[in-house]
Amino acid sequence: MAVFGTGWWSNFQIPAWNELGNLKIVALYNRTVSKAEAIRERFDLDCKIYSDAEELLENEQLDFMDIITETPFHKRLVLLGAKYKVPVVCQKPMAYTMEDCVEMREACRRADIPLIINENYRWQAPVRQIKKLIDEGLVGQPFRSQISLSNFGPFQLPDNQPFLMTLRHYVMFDLGVHAFDVARYLHGEPDRVYAQTLRSIDFLRGDDTCQAILTYKDCLCAVTLTDRVFDRIVIEGIKGTLRLTADYELTFTDRDGVVTDYPCKTWKRYDYITKEDEAFLGEDVVDSIVQTQRDIVNELRFGTPAEATVDQYIKTMEITFGAIRSSLTGESTVLYRY
Repeated sequence: MAVFGTGWWSNFQIPAWNELGNLKIVALYNRTVSKAEAIRERFDLDCKIYSDAEELLENEQLDFMDIITETPFHKRLVLLGAKYKVPVVCQKPMAYTMEDCVEMREACRRADIPLIINENYRWQAPVRQIKKLIDEGLVGQPFRSQISLSNFGPFQLPDNQPFLMTLRHYVMFDLGVHAFDVARYLHGEPDRVYAQTLRSIDFLRGDDTCQAILTYKDCLCAVTLTDRVFDRIVIEGIKGTLRLTADYELTFTDRDGVVTDYPCKTWKRYDYITKEDEAFLGEDVVDSIVQTQRDIVNELRFGTPAEATVDQYIKTMEITFGAIRSSLTGESTVLYRY
């Protein structure tokens, strides 16, 4: 395999590939060669370095390519993967327009290669536990839910992902795609979305706060994207309420007020993550990156469909663009299926 992009996120995805075993990174691409050299040295990789993406694809025999660049470069690299018929793994969000998302999907369809999006939030251990409990019928039919994600303060952005400061719809593309994908994982496909956003931080170009409502036939799901949260996920059903706090306490309160605790801190810790990065991302997020990439490898090796194939993840992008459209027009957006 080859990695395209050796910025901040490569410090997590590259060692996650190594955790899975029987994978060899044979090449790194980055426009700034010194950055690729630093990553090669940090993870002791025996690989070539390229500053030209097409030159890499012309010279290397790859089982798949992992795109970890900033979003504006995703489309070009996906189309190159389609041109050389190399299966593609691509970082979220797919692109900044729905038209580009569709073009990327269609190019890979014509090339008859997989396109899989590296979306990790649904693979966090607490989220998997909540899904399991819902499927087992613990809460009964859910009729209201709240999914809240925190960016832990946009003031941290300049140090690791400064480009996010320039995005008009920063909170939607950074956190929104995660939250909407978790909503899809827990509840399925919504019928429409209504959203409002605002900018509270002066040095950001775009919005950093969002409140959105996803509507289902039998359920309303509120998505909150903000600086700090107390409850990460709340699922209210006819049998009671399931609640995940920001401190990873998962409890179920039945209609009689009886509270039951459920384990959800089941993630693995990894030595290659610094304490600072672990504190910023969250221990569950670090482990979810490994679990996501394991799911991807199972498709590429064994043909077991990954959860974030392009045919699935494009629905997450559609909700995201629908929410953006709603925030601009003040009207709810009916979700069409691409």
